[in-house]
Amino acid sequence: MHRIGAPGGFDPGNVLAVLAGLGLQKVLVEGGGDTVSRFLQAGVLDRLYLSTAPILVGDGVPGIRFTGADALSGARSAPVRRFVFGQDICVEFNFAAVRQQGSAAAQE
Repeated sequence: MHRIGAPGGFDPGNVLAVLAGLGLQKVLVEGGGDTVSRFLQAGVLDRLYLSTAPILVGDGVPGIRFTGADALSGARSAPVRRFVFGQDICVEFNFAAVRQQGSAAAQE
């Protein structure tokens, strides 16, 4: 196991730049709400897998937090796929597809 530091502390863009410099082009980020939220806020997630289970838990640490619109019309959206695992549901958000669509529209 290797420990690597990224300049500027824990900034998702810096972390990915260091890993890319080591030849890693695909990275799985598995973490809690804070870690995932930082990558989402930085706009560097290609895909987000969000799993839910049919249980209710009281107050706790929020799963995902980011600065976003208060209205549904300004909400973040992406193409999704859904997977059922017993009673749990996993939704895959494809943010890379949104960036590709935006890039294609900008070139027109």
